[in-house]
Amino acid sequence: PLAAGDRGWFAWSAATPAVRPWHQLDLPWVPGLELRFHLGVDGISYPLVVLTALLTLLCCAYSLHRVPAGGSGRTLVALLLVIEVGILGTFLALDLVLFFLFFEVVLLPMYAVIAGWGGEDRRRAARKFVLYTLLGSVLLLVGVYVVVSAAGTADIVALTGGGGLSRGTQLFAFTLLALAFAVKSPLWPLHSWLPDAHTQAPTVGSVVLAGVLLKMGTYGLIRVAVGVAPEGAR
Repeated sequence: PLAAGDRGWFAWSAATPAVRPWHQLDLPWVPGLELRFHLGVDGISYPLVVLTALLTLLCCAYSLHRVPAGGSGRTLVALLLVIEVGILGTFLALDLVLFFLFFEVVLLPMYAVIAGWGGEDRRRAARKFVLYTLLGSVLLLVGVYVVVSAAGTADIVALTGGGGLSRGTQLFAFTLLALAFAVKSPLWPLHSWLPDAHTQAPTVGSVVLAGVLLKMGTYGLIRVAVGVAPEGAR
C-alpha cells in the first residue's frame, strides 16, 4: 500500500482531500463572493492537458498550410487558440464557477469554426450544436448554483466527496449536472447534434471536437458530478 504522503497517481488517505493537485495556482478572484482563481493539475487532468496542447498545435500548423474554404487561415488559428484556452481551463479549474466559465468559452468559437469553414450545410449544423449545448449550459449553471449556494463554497477540492451536502441536495445536483454533461459528452439520446457537427465541421474542427472537446463532458461527469455529489450518483 502507498504511504499517506505519497503523491503518486493512486495515493489516497482519509486524512487528506480527495483532490490533491501536483501543481496549482490559487489567487483571490472575486473576494465579495468568495470565489478564487484556482487552477491545478493532477493525475486525471494531466493526460488531457497534454492531449489538448498537442492536438491544438497540430491543428494550427495544418490550418496555416491548408486553409479550408470560408475565411482567413489566421482567423481560424485564432479561434482554435481561444478554444484551447477554454478546454485547458476546464481541465485545470478547481473552482466550480471558474469551471463553468471556461466550459462556456469553447461554445462560440466552435460555432464560428463550423459555421465559417464547414461544409455545405454548415450553418444548420452550427445552429444545432449551439442549441443543444446551450441547453446543457443552462442545466450546468443551475447545478453549479445549487451546489455553491448549499455548500457555501465553489472550491472543488473542498466539495469533492460531498462537502457536507445533504443526500437530497446531492441527488438534485447530480441529476442536473449529469444531464448537462450528457449533452456535452454526448450520451444517448442527447447526442443527435454530434453527427451533423462532425460531418459539416472542417478537418481541424472535427479533430478538436473528437479529440478533446467531447472529453470535456466525460471529465466533468467524473470530476464534478460524481466527485461533488457522490451520494446523488450512487
